[in-house]
Amino acid sequence: MPGTQIEKLFNRGFVFQYTWQGWYMVTYSKYFAKVLHQSIIYQGLVLFLSSLCLTGVTGFVALGLAVLAIYLTWTFAIGFTLLVAMIVPYLSSFALPFIASPWMVIGLYGAPALCGALLGHRFGRDLLVSYLADTHVKIIQRKNKETPDQGTQEVIAVRAQSLAQWEAERWLFKAGILQWMLVLGLGTWVKAGSSYLALAWVVGPTVACELLHCHRDSSIETFVSHKTKETANS
Repeated sequence: MPGTQIEKLFNRGFVFQYTWQGWYMVTYSKYFAKVLHQSIIYQGLVLFLSSLCLTGVTGFVALGLAVLAIYLTWTFAIGFTLLVAMIVPYLSSFALPFIASPWMVIGLYGAPALCGALLGHRFGRDLLVSYLADTHVKIIQRKNKETPDQGTQEVIAVRAQSLAQWEAERWLFKAGILQWMLVLGLGTWVKAGSSYLALAWVVGPTVACELLHCHRDSSIETFVSHKTKETANS
């Protein structure tokens, strides 16, 4: 497409998105992009609020801990990278040793960032699982009016831990979607043409999350009953 035609379309309010090596181009108006992105954000917020209303206070706390896990993931990843960036000049004779070999960036900064992300995610996830397990133990004990013996307490602990593992993954998944919704909202606010990347990370996982909810109950019951039988037999 000639440059003059591109300039005319840009002046008319079109957003250009180039894909694989510029072989083809997708264009749509900025107004349509704004309406589309805002509608996706509003629908996502409605789904989140409806889910939180059904789960009550436990859902709000679980979502907060899941968001904390993502925050710790980014914090530990960036923190480890900054720590390496401050240490490297003292250990090397060159301030920027990766200039001679760009592949050194993967080892110098990529590996610490990955280790920090895994460490922060594990720490946040353990907090979430611990809270959900304690909550499920209280719920199960509340349903059983009789005082459980030692064997029953072990079965209850295994059941609660199994439920907590499933619930933790679900809340972490939702927190990840909420993260990309925030990126989409900021990108739409600053009128960034690359906001469609965040849009893809919001729509796809949200649809997958809703489809997984259809089979969640049966899968959880099967998994928990299997773990309970194993504990009872042992």
